[in-house]
Amino acid sequence: MSQYIDFGIDLGTTNSCIARAAGGEVLVIQNNDQMNVTPSVVRVLKSGSLLVGRRAYNALAEDPDNVAQEVKRLMGQRYAKTFPASGRSMSPEEISAEVL
Repeated sequence: MSQYIDFGIDLGTTNSCIARAAGGEVLVIQNNDQMNVTPSVVRVLKSGSLLVGRRAYNALAEDPDNVAQEVKRLMGQRYAKTFPASGRSMSPEEISAEVL
């Protein structure tokens, strides 16, 4: 008998979330900040390192050029966000993958 574990992913324009269904119950998986939702925001630092979620969102005021948000609506289009601090470019799909 095989065992199935079902996951649901809500990739949102503003926030994202992952939940698991098992034994007739649904459990929302908390992120590293112990929150049920993660802001769908990514920041690329000068070193090329990524910050995702709340930490990236909090950087919007101080470093907006190196923060990407609301990229879900751009998926499937020829678009790449360039992050000047590192010179790195990412597609909406790549940014969304980092959120997940």
